[in-house]
Amino acid sequence: MADDRQSHGILVVHGRGFKPAPESWRGLACAALRCGFERDAPDRVAMFDNASVDVAWYGDLSAGVLARRGKTYDEAFDLADREKTLAALRQIATRKRFGIRRYDRLPGKSAVAEFVADVGSPILGALGLWRPAVRRACPEFAEYLFGPADYRAAVMERVRQPLEQLLAGNARVAVVAHGTGAVVAWDVLRRQAGTGPSRHVDLFVTLGAPLADARLRRRLAAPADGVSTYPECIAAWCNVSAEDDYLCHDKTVADDYREMLDRGIIGSIADYRVYNHAVRFGRSNPHSSAGYLVHPRVTKILGDWLCDGASPAASNGEPPEAS
Repeated sequence: MADDRQSHGILVVHGRGFKPAPESWRGLACAALRCGFERDAPDRVAMFDNASVDVAWYGDLSAGVLARRGKTYDEAFDLADREKTLAALRQIATRKRFGIRRYDRLPGKSAVAEFVADVGSPILGALGLWRPAVRRACPEFAEYLFGPADYRAAVMERVRQPLEQLLAGNARVAVVAHGTGAVVAWDVLRRQAGTGPSRHVDLFVTLGAPLADARLRRRLAAPADGVSTYPECIAAWCNVSAEDDYLCHDKTVADDYREMLDRGIIGSIADYRVYNHAVRFGRSNPHSSAGYLVHPRVTKILGDWLCDGASPAASNGEPPEAS
């Protein structure tokens, strides 16, 4: 019987914080990805356009947690600034302009947040203050990690459903997860049943993800009935981390997840260091999803996958030079 599935499907998973409505957020994510192809790989724009692109959106669940903690959100204001950010990123005409020189000139650029996270995380852990610190800095993520099981299950379901649809309808599937959304995607992929090609994720791309954080790794590896320690349905993992992005203060995953390679449950793990040129609300924001999605490194990773499905070379834990 002929396989009538489409060729490629991409699932984009957002991270923490307030988010615009689903269609608005999907439009921004798709526009950022397409911008990269238009700039660096115009011969592959048609391939991207022909791929199925969906988003896993749980912004209303996050917003509920944030609202209970007194946070407010002006969606129109946020959406306007996101559009402005993407418009500015479009003006970077070549991939060579995504280097350190231009990054160093961005307004408000600072390494302080990343330094504090890098130094403070082990200290807070040793003092037993890691959990309160996460609750203070990222209350919606803390709710996911430490809160009621039904909240975590609801967030995971928002990722699982579109992933299942893409796996059913496409021969090849890539999951692109930003920030704390990579943790949610990780949890969902750990529970992904089956080993056949139709149940496999070709490519897992994490952007500014905290998966290398030692405390978080220990929590993710905690025993659970019927759940593997690692996802066993991923062919290749590409981790992209931006300079000064505090959320991914530990920027390499290949060294931390080497056991996945040693056990033969993943084909390759590659780490990439980049500069995120996004400016949000007038200040450099190295964690911005738009800045990651539009970046030449992400374009190349997805472009190569769209073109021939080739997996990146395995990393030895040392990140390639920042681009």
